[in-house]
Order: sequence, then C-alpha cells, then structure tokens
Amino acid sequence: MPSQGLDSQEPHIIVAKANLALTAMKSNHDDIPDTIQFMSAKILAKGDILFDMNSPESVEWIRKEGNHMEFMQGFGDMSKIKDREYTCVVENVPIRFHPSHKSTLEIESTNDLATKSIILARWIKPVEHQFEGQRTAFMIINFCSAEDANKAIRNSLYIRGKRCIMRKLLPEPRRYYKCHAINAHHVTANCREITDICDTCGGAHSPKDCQTNHDDYNKLYCVNCKIHGHAA
Repeated sequence: MPSQGLDSQEPHIIVAKANLALTAMKSNHDDIPDTIQFMSAKILAKGDILFDMNSPESVEWIRKEGNHMEFMQGFGDMSKIKDREYTCVVENVPIRFHPSHKSTLEIESTNDLATKSIILARWIKPVEHQFEGQRTAFMIINFCSAEDANKAIRNSLYIRGKRCIMRKLLPEPRRYYKCHAINAHHVTANCREITDICDTCGGAHSPKDCQTNHDDYNKLYCVNCKIHGHAA
C-alpha cells in the first residue's frame, strides 16, 4: 500500500499504527482472528509499504473487501491494499502472441489456471527492439497467487501452440554492459575490452547488431560460463 508519508518513519512505528487500526476493528467483527497481527513493515523503492502478518488466516481476513476498506480508513484515508504479486519469466514465447488482457485470459483458459490469476504479461525486451526474423522472445508474467505461479512453473505454459518453460524471476547479479561480465568489479569506462561484447553470441559487436537466432542454441554463447547453449 502507499506509504502515506510514513517513509521517514521507523518500521516499528508503521507496524504499531497498523495494529492500532486492527484493534479498533475488533469490536465490530466477530470473525476476526484472535491473534491477527502485523509483524513487520518494509518501505519499497516506489514508496509502497510491504507488510508481513502473523498467519495466512490473518492475510485472508484482511483481504476481504469490507475488511480491507475499513482497515484502509483506520490506517489512512488514501491507503490502498495491493495483493502481493509473483513474478515469473516465460521462455521462448512466440512473438505472434500479443500481451493484453484478452490474451492473458487465453493463457488462463488454455492452461487451466484460475480466471484473473494473471495480473500482467509483458515482453522483457520491447517489441521495437526485437530483430528482424526473430520468432520467440522472453516474457514476464505477474501472478496474483503463489499457487497459480507454482502450477505454471511445474507444468509449463502452452502459448499459441508452443510449450514454454516458465521459472521464477530471480534478482539478476550486477552485470557490466560492455563486456557482460558478472561481478567484474569495474565500471564500463574502465573495462579492458576494446569493443562491445555481445551477450547473445559472445562476438565483438553490440548486442543490438547481433543476428543470432535465439532458437539456435548451438550459436548462443555465455561469456561468463564460457560455453555454448545459452546467452549471458
């Protein structure tokens, strides 16, 4: 939820304020979990607050529409509760697929996922940066529940007649965009490479000039692993 100007406050102050709002609600709700409690608060980069609660039951209760609206009023008039999102990478999706609300419903239906389980789907690399003749690309999908995300990871996703491997999006290590080395402990200006190194094929050219087909694994080369089969 938005930080409500609390981004300068210590986490324990924010947690205390949230728990006070819960306490005020207890007299109006017979079904509120006896032990419901906010345990921690973290201010995110965009200013939102990420709360941890003491149990899944507490989370489920606060998410109910009437309950979360009442909590929002107690915590701050401009507050808005946002469900946690589970972000995944889908590999080698046919580029004839066009991410949109309608197309995400198609993915849900084809793969037996819950309706509205996909919050957002988008290409990692903008369409205008895809090279001529490219047939597949990587896509980001945000799920609203861990259950649906895990189901899709286990079973893969079928998109436009192609089985696409999916995995959890993990934070990428720091990489230097001239040599594409990981944790090389230098800045681009001090890089020892004379020319740009391609992160797709390992050649001495800019990645945007690379003509390598991403489906041809034999031509992909990782400059960090020093092996063919995948890009850096």
